[in-house]
Amino acid sequence: MAIPEKCNQHVKVLHRPGVVRINLQHYRKFQCSAQILEGATPRLFVFGLGYTGRRIAKLCNEKGWEVAGTCRSLEGSHKFLQYDGIHAFPYDPGALTPLSTQALHTLQRSTHILSSVPPTEGNASDPILAGVGPELKSCSSITGLARWVGYLSSTGVYGDWQGEWVDERSELRASKGKGHARVLAEAAWRQMWEEHRVPVHIFRLGGIYGPGRSAIDAAALQPGQASGSQRRRAMQRCTSRCHVYDICQTLMASMERPRPGAVYNVVDDDPASRAEVMAYAKQLLQGKRARARSPLTEPLTKSEPSSADERKAEFATSRAGEGAKRPQLEEKRVRNDLIKEELGVKLEFPTYKEGLAAIQSGDKRPLEFF
Repeated sequence: MAIPEKCNQHVKVLHRPGVVRINLQHYRKFQCSAQILEGATPRLFVFGLGYTGRRIAKLCNEKGWEVAGTCRSLEGSHKFLQYDGIHAFPYDPGALTPLSTQALHTLQRSTHILSSVPPTEGNASDPILAGVGPELKSCSSITGLARWVGYLSSTGVYGDWQGEWVDERSELRASKGKGHARVLAEAAWRQMWEEHRVPVHIFRLGGIYGPGRSAIDAAALQPGQASGSQRRRAMQRCTSRCHVYDICQTLMASMERPRPGAVYNVVDDDPASRAEVMAYAKQLLQGKRARARSPLTEPLTKSEPSSADERKAEFATSRAGEGAKRPQLEEKRVRNDLIKEELGVKLEFPTYKEGLAAIQSGDKRPLEFF
């Protein structure tokens, strides 16, 4: 059976070993969808136009895409349309109120769908899948128009590895709290691909920072103004993070090279401690040239770093000595090899130093007016 050129990429994905076989009936439906998509304007629908969602939405809008999404209030939806040209529908998945008919119609016409809505701690279901799961099933790569569906997860799913390196194949050890809720949500989204052919891609984000949301802003606060979460994170010896610009460029790269079922870590090259990052931010605020240091981590190679055992012992010894004073923290260092090798991503801000220096100098990327 000859496969049209437009369908080659998807059919290869559907045929890759150990995944699924595509039957003729499904292929004909897919072929029909591909013909509808040919020459059509890409359409993005974003569940949760927050810090990251708003930026990827605006970037796609500037590329000529049709973009829509959801926000929590009617007031917010008016602002998105007025300032960004994005049609935002008021929708609060936690309230279990249905999407409007117009929003559902827009969703089902979308070629690309992104969910940035986090799960609720203690709730076993993902809020978006609980609210519009059946509608998303109709957007499958076999029967619908969706070429790409993205879910923004967190590196918190890895739980505690006592400072060892993890990658996308590592065991998910989070067993409680927000991390475990993310594990359950990922499983539900993965099931949408495995059982219903919804072309889901999962992105495990490190700590998100960028203009207006970085250590530069935190360092400007008085000591008593830091939140409990910020004070707790300050105790961690290694924290994976990523500038919002690099998150957006990774999402765009995946949209251009879809591989349904894929999981990607989206982090920078240096999982430095928050204390170190804050010290650097304060130096920038004081106008001082930051003192050079040797890298915190070993080079990001595929082999396990030679000092892993020593670092693991260091974490264990430190925890034993400080157990009464420090809360139990989840420590791991997260690799980013896959986004570089498979998606061709070249990080604009490979470490916190480049990112914070750019923010301090007034760099507003990915969107200059944010």
